[in-house]
Amino acid sequence: MHNKLTEKKEIMMYTTQNGQMKVDTLDKKKEYNFDDFKRGIFNLRTNFGELAQIMIKKKYGFQNSNDKYYDLYDNDKRIEVKFSRAIEKEPPMNEKNAIELCVKASKLNRIVSSNEATQKKFDCNIQQVKPKEFDILYYGVFFEDCIEIFIAESSQISQMPLFCSVQHKNNVGEGQFHIKRTNITYHREKHKCEIITYEELFELLKKE
Repeated sequence: MHNKLTEKKEIMMYTTQNGQMKVDTLDKKKEYNFDDFKRGIFNLRTNFGELAQIMIKKKYGFQNSNDKYYDLYDNDKRIEVKFSRAIEKEPPMNEKNAIELCVKASKLNRIVSSNEATQKKFDCNIQQVKPKEFDILYYGVFFEDCIEIFIAESSQISQMPLFCSVQHKNNVGEGQFHIKRTNITYHREKHKCEIITYEELFELLKKE
């Protein structure tokens, strides 16, 4: 297993119109630690969605979409990508547990592993789902030990447990569903596509 990712860059020097030398550093090697990479996934904010999209694109050889309404495409199939992270839900705060909950507030202390998925409370919200705008949905959960990838056709979305066809008021055609300990078995049995490890993801992202 490789535990470091090296970023390669080249050094390019050229002269600008005013005679000054400008240097672009493109050939500097930078190494990335695997443990930092894995921890960082659970700290990502808006870029988390982009990571999931890149993962699915590179894993299955899809192409970027030129349409703002879906993420990727494969021949004539429009593909949407939606993932979430399994973080154990916190109990309500009170005077007795305030310090404890603050100490344990970091997501890194509450990541649920795949074998705990039917016991621990977590809520993965697969949101802003617009079934009329895509043909295939790749969705799933980033657990502590692996990533579970599920797949569904757009016509199957309305049958998902805890599916709500309206996410925001007056937002017609946009819904959401939740993956929890109470229904994770449904997704595993009905829509399982593949399970990959973080080591596999790390190696996948190295490829150009």
